[in-house]
Amino acid sequence: MPDTEITLQPITIVVIVLLLSCVGCLLTSLVLRYFRLKREQRARDVDAIWRPYCFAAMVNDMPEQLPALNPADARIVTDIWLDCVERIRGFESTHGLGVLAMRLRLHEHLLPQLRSGKTDLKLQALLALGAMKDTRALPLALSMLDNDYPLMSLAAARALVEIDPHNGVGMVLDRLDNPGWPALRIGQLLKLAPAKLLHAEFAKALETWPASRLGKLLEILHALAESEFHQVARHVMKRFPDDTRLLAIILQLDDDPDLHALAVRMSQHENATLRRNALAALGRVGTSRDQALLVSALDCDDWQQQQTAARALAQLPGLQRDAALALLPGLTHESARQHWREALFLRGWLHYSESITDGTLS
Repeated sequence: MPDTEITLQPITIVVIVLLLSCVGCLLTSLVLRYFRLKREQRARDVDAIWRPYCFAAMVNDMPEQLPALNPADARIVTDIWLDCVERIRGFESTHGLGVLAMRLRLHEHLLPQLRSGKTDLKLQALLALGAMKDTRALPLALSMLDNDYPLMSLAAARALVEIDPHNGVGMVLDRLDNPGWPALRIGQLLKLAPAKLLHAEFAKALETWPASRLGKLLEILHALAESEFHQVARHVMKRFPDDTRLLAIILQLDDDPDLHALAVRMSQHENATLRRNALAALGRVGTSRDQALLVSALDCDDWQQQQTAARALAQLPGLQRDAALALLPGLTHESARQHWREALFLRGWLHYSESITDGTLS
């Protein structure tokens, strides 16, 4: 019996330690949950107090007296203020929000964050001080413009454009090829600069940049002014008539009917990307006369081209459901028939209740 007790003693100790550890973990999680819920409730309370003042500032209807800002709530109030800045753009609304920020002296809480070692604090300071056009954020914005963290570098770019657009726009355009900068986000932050300045910078770039740098710029210009994109595309094609990469981007983005002849010509190009983009463009600017060309492109052994040609063919004007279904028996590749079935389904001409076998509807 004594030997048995000696053997069980270490096991008992291990079990007790494990139980105590479980109890400790449970208590820790309960405490953390309590504080998290408390923070969330405090954030809701602060939001209920300050968001109405932000909305009032957007329409320049602030009261003469404002509640005192608790320094502990400054970060929450700044987030509310930034959210309102993002909701609407225009001099009147942003001016009112700027006045509110000055009256609350938000910059006094934000400036120390510029020197913080925490990324989220720096991000908030860059975004808010940039929107306030506070030049004291410029040193950090310049130092973070080439940061490896895309959110930080984009926040720095935005602050530069808002505070010093005459220099900031050029710096942003010089970094268009940053892989972490989506064209849509760049377009959104460039909109913050004066329109006349943007027009001048874009015109200079379109006239002087080499073909290797114009791809991302075309995407941004399309996002900023889609209705004027064809004029930009014509200028680029005049400068670089044989650049396959630029032609592929233009065919991907442009919807102008004048693009039809180029799309027909490039649908036979040896470059696969250019050829597929040309076929896709025919779905937007093509006519019923392009049906034979698209059917030929569909009935090939390249599945990516099959998919592109099928979807473009399904969008051709004048194509009727019965005529579209009648194309199936003439396709020699099974994968081409499958892509055409998928295109018919997406067009609403084929339903789950129907099945197609060997090109006949049953």
